[in-house]
Amino acid sequence: MAIEKFETINGFVQVPLKEFKRMRALLEDRADGLAYDKAMARDEEAFPAGFARKLLEGSESRVKLYRMYRGLSQTELGNAVGCGRSMISQIEAGKTQGSLSLMKKIAQTLRVDLDDLI
Repeated sequence: MAIEKFETINGFVQVPLKEFKRMRALLEDRADGLAYDKAMARDEEAFPAGFARKLLEGSESRVKLYRMYRGLSQTELGNAVGCGRSMISQIEAGKTQGSLSLMKKIAQTLRVDLDDLI
């Protein structure tokens, strides 16, 4: 990169628009890189964008989304937490909330925080 001498006016530097846009893009890339490094340093599980989008949309049950992401059927999840498939189905459909104790077991089985299911 060639270093150019820029003219100053009242303490400000005039930069050609093309150069300004290039510098702004470099700064945005650097900020993105720093945000990525910070996120990776937290050592948290990363999810695919499509899965994250569905979570954010909120149109489907979080229990269902995490269960499907983990590759479990309703029966398998029910067996793992000590309830029947119908209870899991009712929770996913929003017909019942499930007890706190059951929801904790579901969260543990799905390897998420309880807050992630609410």
